[in-house]
Amino acid sequence: PGEELHIHFDYNGQVYEQGTMERLQGHWMRMVEQILSTPNVEVEKLELLTAEEREELLVTFNDTAVALPEEATVHGLFEQQA
Repeated sequence: PGEELHIHFDYNGQVYEQGTMERLQGHWMRMVEQILSTPNVEVEKLELLTAEEREELLVTFNDTAVALPEEATVHGLFEQQA
């Protein structure tokens, strides 16, 4: 216990990519900052993702709309894929 908290991140660079570990570090720091600013916060209220990551997951990755002909059938589309 004291005025400061020091966290050191080590990882195996042959197993994990640097960008992945930097993102993990950012998530960790984001949660610590939330806990420090609101000590009584409930765990389920903590936000792991940044606004940009949340947008990417919920909007960008889900932008899968495809125009299909009205006469298309499920089995016909399946046959085209196969």
